[in-house]
Formats: sequence, structure tokens, C-alpha cells
Amino acid sequence: MPKPKSKKLGKKKTSNRPNEITLLKELVARANRILFHEKLADYHGHVSARVPGTRTFLIKPFLVPLNKIQAKDILVLNMDEYMTFIRSHRDEYRQEVKGEKIIRKGMRLPPRETVLHLAIYEARPDVFSVIHSHQPLATAFGIAQVPLLPVSLGGARYAPKTPILQNPRIIDNMEMAQEAAQALGQANALLLRHHGVVIVGATVEEATAGAVYLERNAYLQMIATVLGNPTPMEEQFAAEWAANMNKRSPVSFAYFESLYSK
Repeated sequence: MPKPKSKKLGKKKTSNRPNEITLLKELVARANRILFHEKLADYHGHVSARVPGTRTFLIKPFLVPLNKIQAKDILVLNMDEYMTFIRSHRDEYRQEVKGEKIIRKGMRLPPRETVLHLAIYEARPDVFSVIHSHQPLATAFGIAQVPLLPVSLGGARYAPKTPILQNPRIIDNMEMAQEAAQALGQANALLLRHHGVVIVGATVEEATAGAVYLERNAYLQMIATVLGNPTPMEEQFAAEWAANMNKRSPVSFAYFESLYSK
């Protein structure tokens, strides 16, 4: 198999904003660990963050367990270089991933679904963090083709309801990624039927807390469905609480982290 010409992908890059990137790496690593301990992801699933004002984003390497992720593990990718890599080495990349030969000399591969993150960043200038998880209850709603409604305060940011992407495949090319980004639209979460969930936020804390509360909202909606008719909160009330929950996201993030950190 021919070796890729570029050795830049997956290596740590220098920046004129090193402190910002260092802090953001730490935040992304912590977010991945929160998802693991909240049982929203394990090997499969990833948090990314866009560096404000740049074409750079951060993401975990492929198949590294989320509970073991540290800041030093986080990859720094340039959007344009990543797309060049995918176009040039698509078949080779898929073969490597399929065989789980994920370590090359001098290179660590990002997840196959990194294109999903990239497409959302391109479509949504307001988004600075993307999460893809396989959290069970929210995924079950997608399988049932039942949108999640804002039935709880934590779920207010998902009003009026979550869109559902019908394509169940792994999103490993830009065409499917753009389809997902279009399905997401201006919403804060997208259910991937038979697959998982996408959650977005203006910050890593907002997206991470949002992932936890999405699952809790799914639990309450399921119970409400058993008891009767799950009625979503009124639009104005949902908007007020969505803003409130987003504002509180750093506190929520710190709380969820405190549940397992030593």
C-alpha cells in the first residue's frame, strides 16, 4: 500500500495562539471523559472544538477509549489539509480503518466521521463544538422516528423538536456529511436513525452539557409517553430556558466532571 505523502495530519501543529490551543485541548479531553462516565460514548464517539478565527479544529484520535483521553492525545487539524488528505487517500484510509491498523509511522488518524464535524463547522459559523455520540435513549428515539421534544428544562435548547436523519450509514464522506449538516439546519441536535446523535454548541461546555441533558430529556419523554401525552413546553418559555441553560453550561460541565474526577 502506498504511503500518504502528507505527514502533517495528526501531528501537533504550532500556532501563534499556543495557550489557547493548549487550553482547548484540555477542555476537549475533559469533555470526552465526561461522555464516557455519563455512559454516552465509549470507543466510538468524539468531541471536537473549532479554534475561533481559524480554519483549525481539535478532535480525538480514532478508537482511543474516551475514558483515557488526555490533552496530549488530541489532534490538531487544518480543515483544508484534512479535506485534501481525504480526497487523495480515501480508499487507503478506509482500508486502514477497516483493518483497525490505526497507527502509522509518525501519524495518528482522526475518526472516519471527522468529515461530519467539518461539514457542520462549514455550515454553521455559530458552532464551535460538535459532539457525535451513540447515547442509547436518544438513539432509540431516532430508531423509532420520534423526535425529541423540549419536555424538560435541560431539553429546552432542543425546541421545537430534533430533526432526524434517515441515512443510517457511517458518515465518512463529504456528501453524507453535508446531508447531515443540512438536516441539522439551525437545530442544536440531530438524531441519526439507527446510528447515534449529533449535538452542537457555541462552546465545548455547552455542547457537552447539552449531550447529557438531551439524554435526560429523552428519559423523561419516554416516561411521559408511557403515562400519557408528552407535551412540549411553550415556545417562549423554551427559548428563555435554553438561553439560561447555555449560560449555565460551564457550571454544568464542572458538576458532571466532579462526579468522577479525583
